[in-house]
Amino acid sequence: MTDLGDAMTSTVYCPDCHRPAVVLSRFSLDEATGPAEYLRIRCAGALTLLVTSDEAPPCEG
Repeated sequence: MTDLGDAMTSTVYCPDCHRPAVVLSRFSLDEATGPAEYLRIRCAGALTLLVTSDEAPPCEG
């Protein structure tokens, strides 16, 4: 596992409720197809999720 640094200023869209979510942590795991980036997020709907970076697009603006 590789820690990818401070993620508190990042905002993405929650893949579950589609509301803005704050990235609490960001890390990478080696998988069979190569490294995968994971995000622990908390959305405005009070959900805390662990998702891949592909599942949570960044908020614009």
